[in-house]
Amino acid sequence: QLFAQLGGTPDIGGTWSNIGNIYTYTVNTTVPCSLTASATVTLNTQTAPNAEAGSPGIISCALPTITLNGTGSDSTNVTYLWTGGTIVSGANTLTPVVSSSGIYTLTVTNIALGCSSSDTVLVTQDIETPEFTFSETAVNQYIITAYGGKAPYQYSINTHNNYISDPNFKIDHSGNHTIYVKDIKGCFSTQTVYLDYAGIEFPKFFSPDGNGSNDYWYPTRIEDYPDLEVLIFDRYQRLITSFKGNTTMGWDGTYQGKPLPMGDYWYVIKTNNDKDRRELIGGMTLFR
Repeated sequence: QLFAQLGGTPDIGGTWSNIGNIYTYTVNTTVPCSLTASATVTLNTQTAPNAEAGSPGIISCALPTITLNGTGSDSTNVTYLWTGGTIVSGANTLTPVVSSSGIYTLTVTNIALGCSSSDTVLVTQDIETPEFTFSETAVNQYIITAYGGKAPYQYSINTHNNYISDPNFKIDHSGNHTIYVKDIKGCFSTQTVYLDYAGIEFPKFFSPDGNGSNDYWYPTRIEDYPDLEVLIFDRYQRLITSFKGNTTMGWDGTYQGKPLPMGDYWYVIKTNNDKDRRELIGGMTLFR
C-alpha cells in the first residue's frame, strides 16, 4: 500500500529496516550499479476515539423509559451516535433515553481523522402484567381475583388512581365499569365491563282513587327479592300495614279497611336476600 501511495514499483527481493522511525527499503544489486531514492512519509499515530456504552439496563412497568450512560472521547471534533432499539431522545448524546429492550450501539467518531469506535450495551425488559377475574358475591357487590405479575395487588374502579388493597367493590348504577389491577412492580391490567345494577325503586307518591292508575303503592325492580318485606308507617310511627314478596298489589291507602287521609307516610323495606341483607327507609305521599 505504501508503494501504491508513492507511485513506485519496487524490485523484488528488497528488505525493510526501521531505525528511529525511518523506514528504509534496500535492494541488493550487482556492482557497479547503484541507485538511491528517498521519500518522506508521515505516519499519524493517534488512536481511535474511546467509546463505552455503559452498564446494561432494565425496562419495567415502574420505569418504562431509562437513560443509558455512555462515555466517549471529549472533543469538538467528536460526534456521538446511538442506534438500535427504540430511542426516545438523545441519540446524538452520551445519555439517550430509550423505551424498549434490545442491543444499543454507541459509535464515537473523530470527524477530523475519520476514524471511529463502537461499543454495545444490552437493555432487557422485566414486564409481566397481572391478570384477573371477578365474580358477584352479593347483589351489586363483586370480588376481584388477581393472578400473575408480582403480588401483592391493588385495585381501583373507574379510575387509574386511588388504588386500594381490598378486592371487593360495589356498584351504584348500571353501565360500563372499568376495573384496574396493579401489582407491586407497577404493572397493571384493565377490563371494561357492563354491570347491571339491581336497584329497588320506590314510587314517591300514589293516588288510590279507584281509577285503575296508581291505586297501589309498592316497590318495583324486586324480582331478585322473593322474600322482601315491606312495612308502612304513619307520621306517628304507627304500623299501618305490611306485605311480603314480589307483588303488584301493595298498599291501597287504607288502615283496617278505612281510607287514610292525604299526607306523607313512611316505609321500611327488608330485602331478606342471602347476598343482600339491607334495610331501606324512605317516604311517600298519598294523594286524594
